[in-house]
Amino acid sequence: MTGIVTNITDYGSFVELEDGIEGLVHVSEMSWTKKNVHPGKIVSTSEKVEVMVLEIDVQKRRISLGIKQCVDNPWEKYKSNNKVGETIEGEIRNITEFGLFIGLSEDIDGLVHLSDLSWDGNGDELIKTYSKGSLIKAKILDIDIDKERLMFALRGYFEKKTIDADWEAINRMNNVELITTLSMICPFSATEQQALLVAEKVEDRASTMISLLEMANHEGDGIEDVKH
Repeated sequence: MTGIVTNITDYGSFVELEDGIEGLVHVSEMSWTKKNVHPGKIVSTSEKVEVMVLEIDVQKRRISLGIKQCVDNPWEKYKSNNKVGETIEGEIRNITEFGLFIGLSEDIDGLVHLSDLSWDGNGDELIKTYSKGSLIKAKILDIDIDKERLMFALRGYFEKKTIDADWEAINRMNNVELITTLSMICPFSATEQQALLVAEKVEDRASTMISLLEMANHEGDGIEDVKH
């Protein structure tokens, strides 16, 4: 369905679906790839946009919408066209304290972690020899779509709960370590903890974890999204 953007905030945009009825597109549901930009850089007021209804909460009079769900997920496309173990070449788009970000496509970056720059373990020194804009070859070690979504939800959750995090250490964790650690440190309710415990496969636990984090990030926006 389509609607008109009526208001833009730091946490998302409001879209009028029909006269008197609006829904919120949370910032996490606006783009598959643009994760750290203000919603105003993705949509503009009075713009006509295509949206998908994600949730209707009658009690809270709230409609949750998504924009990114109306287009193909570029991560899925990249995963279908590229395999783990392949060597790729890309431009260094960003250099951080924990590694290099390489452009894999127009919208997708891949991370070469500091620990994977050299077999000698001198990544701290080696990273100083790279510069933005340079071309570099790298081997694909993993293509993890859920982890990308999990990390984004986790950053929002930690910011909302004012929890300090060692992001370098978190990025080094594999899925099992990460999900297990988060299950222990995140202040979930007893029911939510139980939902994590009953999920036998790590993929199921990751999916549950993402849902819990995203729901927590939506809570307390303090806006009644449905108007009468």
